[in-house]
Amino acid sequence: SWGNNAFRQLGHGNVTGSLLVPRRVEQLALVGARVFRVFGGQRTAFAVDEASDVYAVGNNDFGMLGLGDETTRSAPAKLNAFLGENVYKVASGAYHSVALTGCWEQALPCSGRGACDEAGRCQCDEGFRGYRCADECP
Repeated sequence: SWGNNAFRQLGHGNVTGSLLVPRRVEQLALVGARVFRVFGGQRTAFAVDEASDVYAVGNNDFGMLGLGDETTRSAPAKLNAFLGENVYKVASGAYHSVALTGCWEQALPCSGRGACDEAGRCQCDEGFRGYRCADECP
């Protein structure tokens, strides 16, 4: 990420000021997130990884990061509200955010080990379980 970082929306921790060249968001790499899509707002940024986990960073004065509080984040934080959902798009304005769920455009729906039903939920292949079919059955 790069550009104005006035609301810490670039995700580089305590880096202040603008970044004039692109820089890797290390926090996402540290948690093993394989980012599929990114979405930027005026004061926020969101990343959706291949497993459909959503990470939010930036200004949170009105709870627009979806983390259950109003604390600004300078590094990406995982949204627990979407566990079990297949998020494929996020949009945000200055003071709000919205997300779309389902399997239609996800990089690896059901972790490549199942198929989505009409409600956008994973139906796992034999031998796999979990809301994203990521867990092998013993």
